[in-house]
Amino acid sequence: MNTLDLLKQRLLKQSNSEQDAVNNFCMIMEICGGHTQLMNLPLPAIEPILKYLKFKREQEDKRLGFGKRMK
Repeated sequence: MNTLDLLKQRLLKQSNSEQDAVNNFCMIMEICGGHTQLMNLPLPAIEPILKYLKFKREQEDKRLGFGKRMK
């Protein structure tokens, strides 16, 4: 199994859907500088990037008011 397959498995495991996994993959590529740089990253280095993306998404949801329950 190559690095890309391992990354795909990890993203799918942590995502709600395949579309979320694709979005996360694209955002990781933006952060690290493209596909070539992503493939050169060790898999453990991707965990902090995923945590950062989750944090950014939560902050954006709070800013937009998605974090509050509707009554």
